[in-house]
This record gives sequence, structure tokens and C-alpha cells, in this order.
Amino acid sequence: MLDSNDIQIITELLRQNRNDTRDEMSTLLGKYREETRDEMIALLGKYREETRDEMSTLLGKYREETRVEMIALLRQNREETRDDMMTIIESEVNPKLQILAEGHEALLEKINRLEKQDELVGRIVILEEAVKKLNKEMNAIKKAQ
Repeated sequence: MLDSNDIQIITELLRQNRNDTRDEMSTLLGKYREETRDEMIALLGKYREETRDEMSTLLGKYREETRVEMIALLRQNREETRDDMMTIIESEVNPKLQILAEGHEALLEKINRLEKQDELVGRIVILEEAVKKLNKEMNAIKKAQ
């Protein structure tokens, strides 16, 4: 059997072994933490670079797709605007132009009538003067007879 001195020696050896194990574990854990930190930093750097490259590629693709979509939308908008303008021209402008043209035609006819009237007035004045002259001549012939 073990005596108290043996137990004390075994206890002391176990305590020493535990302390040594704790120190070794602490050292290994510190070393492992440092290695793991370095590996994590390297992996994060690599991941950042890969992510940046992927994001750059995706952003370029997205920009191109957006540009193509915007061009298509602009073309569609231009066509719709043109169609709307044609509808407005046909439904509002053309009828008003037709009314204006009819009014213009009526004005031209009135101007033509007025020009003819002016011409007739001029001829009437000439005829009146001719009649007056003829009357004077007839009166002069009557007096002379």
C-alpha cells in the first residue's frame, strides 16, 4: 500500500503534470491562435479580392444590361410619343387647319368679289362720265338746232 508520503509525492507529481500540461496547452493555444489568425487574414484578403473581382464583373454586366434596357425604353417612349403626336395632329390640329382653310377660302372669294366690285365701280364711274359728256354734247346739239 501507499503511505502518505507516496500519496503526497503522487499528488505533487500530478499537480506538476497538470501545471506543465496547462502551460503546454496555453503555448499551443497561443500558437494555434496566431496561425489561425494569419490564415484567416490571408483567407479574408483572398476572399475580398475575389469578391471585388466578381462584383466588378457583375457591375459591368449590370451596367451593360441597364444601358440596353434604357435604350429600348427610350426607343419605345419615342415611338409612343410620335404616335401620341400623330393622334393629336389628326384629332385636333387637322380639323382646325381644315376650318382655317375653309375660312381662308371664304376670305379669298370675298376678296375676289370685292376686286370685281372695285373694277365695276371703276367702270361705272367711267360710264357715268361718258353719259355726262354725251348729255352735254346732246344738250349742246339741241341748243345749236
